Amino acid sequence: MLISTAVTAPGRVLRDAASSATVSSVITLDDLQQQANTNTLAALDKRHKEFIKQGQKSTCNSKTVVIRKEYGNLSAQEKMDYINVVLCLQGKMALTPTSLVPGARSRYDDFVATHINQTLIIHYTATSLSGNGAYIPGRNDTVLTAVTPSGPVAPLRLTPGLGGGCISAGPFGNLTVSLGPLGNPNAAPGPDGGLGYNPRCLKRDINPTTAQRFNNLT
Repeated sequence: MLISTAVTAPGRVLRDAASSATVSSVITLDDLQQQANTNTLAALDKRHKEFIKQGQKSTCNSKTVVIRKEYGNLSAQEKMDYINVVLCLQGKMALTPTSLVPGARSRYDDFVATHINQTLIIHYTATSLSGNGAYIPGRNDTVLTAVTPSGPVAPLRLTPGLGGGCISAGPFGNLTVSLGPLGNPNAAPGPDGGLGYNPRCLKRDINPTTAQRFNNLT
């Protein structure tokens, strides 16, 4: 079993809609995240004990569960480990048959293709968090554990749209993206439903439609 955590920036708060701005009792998003994490681990231990009591085999509990870290909370070394894993994947040949994903050129593209194939059923749903991370354990089993000791992290979000243009420096400088786009209101879909070969530079941009709809608290 795997749990994802995403801690928000310090200082952001949630206030009861009926309370005034002068009320001092506020709950930070960090507090809510921590409480949710505590509740989840407690429920996991409870289920583990129930299975053992019933004579069933159970190895999943709060001490054995894998908790994926949000990238922003990693140490400098862990961030470098993660980047090296991504570069490692990009340097390996794709395993997905071209009959299924004509545009896949690397092992990393295999995971991009999985995301594209599932994007219409895992986004904007109650299972979105687990869906977006569903294929990451497989990546850990096949590649990550052989490359980095830091453990699993949440996938990076590089949303296409308007903004900064091609990345020319850093570990992903001058990187060629093979698949997509798909479902982007600011760009035409790539060939073969986003699964065809569509080489272009990697951009770190903000999708204005997505940002305006989901990235605000009002």
